[in-house]
Amino acid sequence: MDIYVHPCNKKNIGDELNHWFWPELMGDALHTHHGSLLVGIGTVLNDNLPKDRDIHVMGSGAGYGELTHHSQWNIHFVRGFLTAKAIGIDKAKVASDPGLLISKLRPQSCDKKHKLSFMPHVNIDSPRYRDFIHSLGWHYISPSDEESVVLADIAATEKLITSAMHGAILADAYRTPWLPISTSPEILNFKWQDWFSSVDITAELDVMPPIWPEPPSTLAAKAKDKLKAKVVRHKLEQLAQRGAFQLSKEGILEQKQAQIVAEIEKAKHLLLSREVCK
Repeated sequence: MDIYVHPCNKKNIGDELNHWFWPELMGDALHTHHGSLLVGIGTVLNDNLPKDRDIHVMGSGAGYGELTHHSQWNIHFVRGFLTAKAIGIDKAKVASDPGLLISKLRPQSCDKKHKLSFMPHVNIDSPRYRDFIHSLGWHYISPSDEESVVLADIAATEKLITSAMHGAILADAYRTPWLPISTSPEILNFKWQDWFSSVDITAELDVMPPIWPEPPSTLAAKAKDKLKAKVVRHKLEQLAQRGAFQLSKEGILEQKQAQIVAEIEKAKHLLLSREVCK
């Protein structure tokens, strides 16, 4: 069985976890059902998935693209209740995002080195954004940094502001309070609400004007860019002081981690016995 990793122009921590996560947890079950595809961490349930392969869904979410081929999938569990509704399956198939297991699989030091960190969505990650965040006196975490750096930085942060959903998921697992924001029209509220539904969190994303990845060239554009940066700076500083930072309840996190492990174990048994579940 192969592991699906969403293609991206640059490394993205949420996608990259799939490379080691499933071999580590699935073991010999991955060597069964040759030609099949394991679809795990990510918002990847759509028509872009191969239509000529047997697909096993474990913790993925819907949101991007169209959904017309899900009847071909073996659904072991999904990320949230919005995904379950979107693909027409029983809500009993909902667990949560498998990324919540990160604190069990890759425990980190509890020393808090960063008072406040910012982690952007991968599509706006840039040296310019990093410099902007540093000008606020905050720590910057790139979703494209080496995995060990990203995990250590999130765990070492007192509070995290992020437009990367897996930044929030990893922070929740490491018990780092997080605040969700939207920094681009590409940020999909559906997927955030889908995950929120699985961990009993009620929250909305604070919307920020996007900052251009490269400095504009014309005088008018430069003036607009300067004003936009001022607005973003002011709003971020306000959120840092008075924003509603989130953290799932300890009992819910532990329950969800146990449920995800149980669902993976069930999937392993089905695969090793050559059975599948529709």
